[in-house]
Amino acid sequence: MITRNGAQVCAAAAVLATISLVTRYPGVVLLAAGASVSVLVAFLWTARSRRRASVSLVPAVGRVMRGEVVRVAIHVTRRSARGGAFTLVVPCGGAEIVVPVRRGSGRAAAPLEIDVPTDRRGELVIGPPAIAHRDLLGLFDRREQVGEPVAVEVGPRILPVEIGRARGRQNPDAPRQLGGQEGGVNFASLREYQFGDDVRRVHWLASRRRADGTLLIRQNVDPVDPSIEVLLDTDPAAYRGPDASAAFETAVDVSASILDSTRRVGAAATLTVVSGETARTPHAIDELLRTVGLSPGRAVPALRPAGLFTVVTGSGGASDLLTAVPPGRRSVVVRVDVRPADLPVASARWAIVDAADLRSALAGWARLAAAATRGQQ
Repeated sequence: MITRNGAQVCAAAAVLATISLVTRYPGVVLLAAGASVSVLVAFLWTARSRRRASVSLVPAVGRVMRGEVVRVAIHVTRRSARGGAFTLVVPCGGAEIVVPVRRGSGRAAAPLEIDVPTDRRGELVIGPPAIAHRDLLGLFDRREQVGEPVAVEVGPRILPVEIGRARGRQNPDAPRQLGGQEGGVNFASLREYQFGDDVRRVHWLASRRRADGTLLIRQNVDPVDPSIEVLLDTDPAAYRGPDASAAFETAVDVSASILDSTRRVGAAATLTVVSGETARTPHAIDELLRTVGLSPGRAVPALRPAGLFTVVTGSGGASDLLTAVPPGRRSVVVRVDVRPADLPVASARWAIVDAADLRSALAGWARLAAAATRGQQ
């Protein structure tokens, strides 16, 4: 493949050749001939270059989170015991990593390592590696494949989120909860009797064990549905700004972090995207988060009337999605990539978090979700 310098030299040779035919000036003729010979020699030099090694790529891991680097080992096997230096080019994600390979003795050289950045979810193809054959003048550049590509799965970035558990849960038969209002039917803990407490809630067996004779009463809470449902907005109109795709990636990271932390505390998790897809099992949620992309239009399915509901959208969304929320359901709205110039969204029915990045979005969601779960919102 001819380079930019090669194209300029070819153009100069053509111009000089034309001038020499008109003027027949010896100096111009020599310049035109020299330029033409340089182009011809460079082309033959590059065309004659042959493979001098075989290369294999070995990634350290097969799956990473977005934003992490993938360390790839490059194993070079030379055709001869004394091989010369060459330049190896490794394509990855629309870019190229240039790796200089030094002259060495022995067929198997020590493995090299490169760090490949990841900024988008999905399958990241690394390679195929190729040797760059380039002449000394830089007029032609030919790539010769010397290995096979490898693929690494890139998932969303996941950060830990604090999700409250039920406090004082002593009954092993009681369901795991994210919170609850005192005064219900589910046993939570024991506390000392206070004036005005219902004597029917006195735990006589536990009170008899107290040496000081203090009465203990049962502290019950209302059962709270521990499930969390996340509605991810995939409409491009919701993500305004210079880089809508980056804002959407942040929204996916927020959804993934919330759902991952929900599963870690043993609660049920559901992911719904406005394009109409729903995932409830861990494998289905992970696969949907890995492959989901921006899609015009909205088709919100029917939502369950219980559990904590979270809408994750951009600075241009939220209002129309909230109409799908059943009345009285605990809801939190997270708007990502919100800048100071964006107008805030006010609502008396939903707790709203406006955040500029992933960490602030998760911190705001955890605070409002805990309050909503306790019935304070």
